[in-house]
Amino acid sequence: MNKDIEYRLCDILDSLVDLGLEELVKEQTAETMNEIIEEGFSSQIMKNICSTLAREISELNDSPMDSSRLHPSSSSFDSFSNDLLAFLKSYDYPYRGDPRADKLKIVEFLVTELQAARMTAPTDLMEVDSLEIPENIKELYNSLKTMCEDLDIDFDPNNATHQAALCDKKIKELLQKAPKNYISDPILSQDKLTQADMKTVQEIYEAFRDEYTHRFTVLRKRLDVTLQSFLWSEKVKADEAQMKRIIVQKLRALPEGPTVKLHDLFCAQSDLAIISKTSNMTSQSNSSLKSVVMGAVPDRGGRVQESKGMPEFKPREESKPGEQRHAGKSHGWG
Repeated sequence: MNKDIEYRLCDILDSLVDLGLEELVKEQTAETMNEIIEEGFSSQIMKNICSTLAREISELNDSPMDSSRLHPSSSSFDSFSNDLLAFLKSYDYPYRGDPRADKLKIVEFLVTELQAARMTAPTDLMEVDSLEIPENIKELYNSLKTMCEDLDIDFDPNNATHQAALCDKKIKELLQKAPKNYISDPILSQDKLTQADMKTVQEIYEAFRDEYTHRFTVLRKRLDVTLQSFLWSEKVKADEAQMKRIIVQKLRALPEGPTVKLHDLFCAQSDLAIISKTSNMTSQSNSSLKSVVMGAVPDRGGRVQESKGMPEFKPREESKPGEQRHAGKSHGWG
């Protein structure tokens, strides 16, 4: 398998993960994926990939082509191959000749078509996570969505006001069941700040955000360099494509910078400022480790008051004629 094929296969694996279809290629590598594609439609995994992609493309585009015939469990080799060929022709498959001759291009084409279909499909056909949210309310949208998930409330993006009311009601119910003073007062109450105070707080927040954004960028660059150094090793050449795919997935999951927002400051509780020293007996845990008693250990000295002083200075002795002085340790020649 040449490098070009390897990179194309890795790109397919990454794209399927980005599309949320990672179950189709779970634990697959570029090498095993190449074997699956070479096996063609005799492979159940290959049929699953093609049928899943074609079915969603058809649903999102409201296509007249019946993609239900592409179900992998209900089609023989010939019928599945012919149905897929008809599906590809209905979407103006751009490559000349019999598409079945190059199955890698088929998978690449289906992946690209699904990506395009998801970008252009009406929002009522899309999943909640694929909705296009205006940038100015995206943070609020994500916070509300996370809150609904934490509170086991079904999230409806089309009725945010009702969702917020349900969250508020659920939180109040939970607080009634919680111990008294379970939530302490905030460290900084926004109601007690003047407009000038808010401006100062905003400036402080922006200064910290910029500082830690720079720190994050430096750490991210160090991580990139470290990962790159791993790939230079001869020992990973055989698994280089798989390692690159895993690295890309992990790096994509990292945030682009500090995730602390200004509103987090006003949500912080006053007990956050209570710092208990680990040397404080009242804060020490009842760990079983603390019951371990060390036995007698050798006396290593080091006590200044018991020092016997520096050795006396002695003048250098002149070497006798015929003797040669050597600095350092003897090399033991001969």
